[in-house]
Amino acid sequence: PKREKVPDIVTSGLDTVAVRMPSHPIALQLIQYSKCPIAAPSANRFGHVSPTRAEDVLSDLGDSVDFILDGGPTLVGVESTVVFVTEEEIILLRPGGIPIEDIEKVIGRVNIKRKMSKLLSPGLTKKHYSPKTPLYIYEGNLEELVKINRDDYALLTPAPLLVNDITIYPLSQAGDVKEIAANLFHQLRKLERMDYRAIIAIPVKQSGLGHAVMDRLIRASTGTVKIENQKFVFIDR
Repeated sequence: PKREKVPDIVTSGLDTVAVRMPSHPIALQLIQYSKCPIAAPSANRFGHVSPTRAEDVLSDLGDSVDFILDGGPTLVGVESTVVFVTEEEIILLRPGGIPIEDIEKVIGRVNIKRKMSKLLSPGLTKKHYSPKTPLYIYEGNLEELVKINRDDYALLTPAPLLVNDITIYPLSQAGDVKEIAANLFHQLRKLERMDYRAIIAIPVKQSGLGHAVMDRLIRASTGTVKIENQKFVFIDR
């Protein structure tokens, strides 16, 4: 629960405040020099793909900020994990860079609630992190996918995949989930600048950091896509 000295603008009017400590040396130096807590929103337009490089921030915010402190590409790629702590339980609000399995090793069981009466954390809206090009989650087997001939769609995959005429954009050469997470937003930003009708994303395994990756893909998506009679069928949500 926040104290009165924490302004409402910091917590979007909520009566709780989230606290985190970064590990990046430049961010730690900034806090040390400031000699006070720092409250700041994410450095991107609401709903758009999160920035992972200084040029992403410049592209989104331009002259509306005075300067950009460039610490290089983000190491994790996806945003922080957010948990809500009460006297009775600990609830996962947003999966992120620290997998829930690692948190539970330290503090015990963390509950996952799918529906809440109000938004208790950033990044919980159904539509978020979205590229300008529509993104769809693929539902189906890969055997059907390799028969499709459509070069006007981009295929975003966890690892390299052999298909006919769809251009493949693997997030990791070895299917490593840490590499997938680190590259996800950067690749989405690259793809939205290309002339594709849609981005089709192959799901990743939902364990460890994969929970956060799939959470971002689902929130970024317009819907799902399947194959019928060797044609894509898009289902908006």
